[in-house]
Amino acid sequence: MREELLILLENFGEALSSDPVVTGYAEARELLTSDAEAMSLTREYNVQTMMLKSMQQASEPDKLAIRTTQEKMEELKKKMDSNETLIKFNIAENALNDLINEINGKLTAYITPAGGCSGSCSTCGGCG
Repeated sequence: MREELLILLENFGEALSSDPVVTGYAEARELLTSDAEAMSLTREYNVQTMMLKSMQQASEPDKLAIRTTQEKMEELKKKMDSNETLIKFNIAENALNDLINEINGKLTAYITPAGGCSGSCSTCGGCG
């Protein structure tokens, strides 16, 4: 039985890898990694996020530095939200996440006894 499951999983993986959502995500990710501006914006935003967290956790937070960092992050976020590559990537990533959640919900329904909760409200038909 285990061998049969592994064969089915391999077939499923092959079908999944050619699904338009998965190929669209791969294309968007490739586009993102080749877009220097999008990558720079993303890196800088991540650096500012880490700096902000560090500043907020200080024993005596510097409110001016925190505000300055927050303003910088808002500016970066606006640029990121208008960057076509990042827009396309986020759309593709959301579609992939939706597909994965749908698959996970269906798999969980087979594993969880009838009436059991999968823990994911996004794939649930309702409680009780």
